[in-house]
Amino acid sequence: MIKKLIGIALLTFVISACRNVEDSLLETPVNPIQESRLIAYPKKSDLGNMTRSETVGLDWENWETVALASGVLVAPPWANNPVASDIPEEIRKDIKATDGWDLIVHTVNGYGEQGLNYLIFHNKFTGILKVFYYLEQSGAQLQNTAIWKIHFESPQSLLAFASDYAGDATKDSPSDLYLGNITNNSAKGYSIGWNCFQFELAYDPDFITGSLQFIPESMTTADITLEGNFESETNGLIISITNSNSLSGTIEGVAKMGGNAAEKWVTKQVTSGAFKKISSLVAGGVKGIVKSGVSKLLGSFIGGFNSAKETTQQVQLKTNGTVKLKGNITSIQSGMIAPISFYISKENVGTLGVWGAVKKPVIYLSPLAIYEEEDKPYEFSYIYQLEGLESYDIQTIVNPELLPYVTDYKFHYDIYQDNDVSIGHALGNDSGDNFCFEMSSLYNLYEDIYSITSCRVPIMYKNLFGDLLPPYGTLAPYKIYLPDAPLGETVGPKRTFDLTSHFIVVVTLTLETNINGVQNTVVSNQTFIPDVKWNPISLESLKGKYYPHVDK
Repeated sequence: MIKKLIGIALLTFVISACRNVEDSLLETPVNPIQESRLIAYPKKSDLGNMTRSETVGLDWENWETVALASGVLVAPPWANNPVASDIPEEIRKDIKATDGWDLIVHTVNGYGEQGLNYLIFHNKFTGILKVFYYLEQSGAQLQNTAIWKIHFESPQSLLAFASDYAGDATKDSPSDLYLGNITNNSAKGYSIGWNCFQFELAYDPDFITGSLQFIPESMTTADITLEGNFESETNGLIISITNSNSLSGTIEGVAKMGGNAAEKWVTKQVTSGAFKKISSLVAGGVKGIVKSGVSKLLGSFIGGFNSAKETTQQVQLKTNGTVKLKGNITSIQSGMIAPISFYISKENVGTLGVWGAVKKPVIYLSPLAIYEEEDKPYEFSYIYQLEGLESYDIQTIVNPELLPYVTDYKFHYDIYQDNDVSIGHALGNDSGDNFCFEMSSLYNLYEDIYSITSCRVPIMYKNLFGDLLPPYGTLAPYKIYLPDAPLGETVGPKRTFDLTSHFIVVVTLTLETNINGVQNTVVSNQTFIPDVKWNPISLESLKGKYYPHVDK
């Protein structure tokens, strides 16, 4: 595991000369600014009631300036002319409507108040929520690590894709997510001008309305430690933390990357041989990452391309690494950076997210095992191999508001083993007398990801009365009914088979999109930890037909 340490000096706040701020005020709680004609919703369905500012909001790509509530005119983040920002160019300019972006909320051009300078976009094809915030010169510049707290007031599964492994719609997601700025500034602090953060939303079919808050916070960071195959360069790094129980000391988060830096990182991983079965990318950009199969092994991935193989959706991916921050997360003193609270509903912003899992995926195993060899030197024991995966139940759903802009879509499922995942007694036989076996594999694909192989199990033969049967040698029964078969090698209490599961399911959604004749392909995938069960149909229909229900 490669560790690189990036030291970050603790800087003081740059504030107005007429005002002194004690460090202790950093912990002063702040209340998010509430809606009262401060916030514009450009996508409101009732166009007849839209103000001129809201109507203009639908044509954001042609904005030359943005009017802040302070009266200052500034260039928008995506402008070609000079922009006050250290956001990577490909991230700040990735807001085209033909690529699926909608401006769903803003507090500029006649809205907002002093310091409330937000532009909030949602991508209907990727589910990414991208937020720009403009920090004016009159505000204090906080150079400690920037942390944005994303808080949902209502139960939801919109953040089902925020953790290491994806969740499903039957389980509430964490209510809080902590994100770092996407910036070329190695200090990862708040910068004068435009700041940016983004995160992916899952589609929650049960979510109707609720309040979403963005609360700027600061981490008095002594250092940031990156674990995994990272370069010391952290451009494109997206810090994502869902553990809200520990906001001081050392905090571990998911290390994601976005934009050109993410593509370059993948290319370096491939050329270094990290992907054991992939020696090169078949094409450049997003298409190469997808077609080579690399995207399926990354935990999560989003990207888009057109027929000319040009990237149309900037890459966002989960790396194999983690990021650790050491310090204390505290609220920012009121008046520096304004928090915001707004309502997300179909009427206000449309239905957010692209797809989700209806329930937790399930992998079904065959209850039969096949004879392999004698278990020497145990003369009464025989080695059988589990037949393996028989079927699966993976139920997914797409946001219906997406369909008018999609000419075709399909889901694809891949099942691997991940040594970072270890679910003991996955089949529920958690008696102390039962062994947990593992499906080991020699076929490493990438880091701790392996292809699926079967499982070897020792079986002792006994008759219906529990007495050991004489050795059968190669004449042993070819197939056995494993759930009831006694495990072998030692005589004693009956022990039945159970499994330590390392299974993961990678779900990939491919969209063929069309907006005003602009056609693109958008690919996104997420990794789930499935439940493991015996196939209920085979479990019932095969019982009684094989050993141990018959002697042979």
